Amino acid sequence: GSLQNLEVLDLADNELSSTIPSAIGVLPSLSHVQLYSNKLIGPIPNFTSEDLILLHFDDNRLSRSIPLIESFSLLELRLEHNSLESTIPDYLGSLSTLELLWLHENKLEGSIPGMLGHLKGLKSFHVYGNNLTGSVSGAVCDLKKHELASFVANCESESDESGDETEFSCSCCDKCSMVTDLE
Repeated sequence: GSLQNLEVLDLADNELSSTIPSAIGVLPSLSHVQLYSNKLIGPIPNFTSEDLILLHFDDNRLSRSIPLIESFSLLELRLEHNSLESTIPDYLGSLSTLELLWLHENKLEGSIPGMLGHLKGLKSFHVYGNNLTGSVSGAVCDLKKHELASFVANCESESDESGDETEFSCSCCDKCSMVTDLE
């Protein structure tokens, strides 16, 4: 059967243990995807639905990179507690309606893109428990002047898995943490 009219996909907390079919990402009417608290593996597919509001893939075993999302209405992107290994992509700064961006407890590397400073409606941004480096840009810190009420990151240098020290600084974070369960 066709799923072209499917708006809500909620299979959360079901102990699903396969990969996510890429066909889910091209369903045109999809607005809510909640697949959190499963045992899903592999990559997260790209999403092309312009009406997408929620993407919750937290608490799985997903890997590779943060997917491409082409939505004009995305409010929440929850990818925390997975094994994502890429950098945080610049394009996330174009998701202008985003209010919640939780990427903590992954294996993300690199710096926080200055493009995220375009997310004037962002209220909560969590990136602790990753391997980020560099300093948080002024454009991202300026979000504190708008809606951003919760910005949690690793604010001090730490050793990565190889024993090398990683440098990351965040002068505008609300909480500095390398531990889980701050939500």
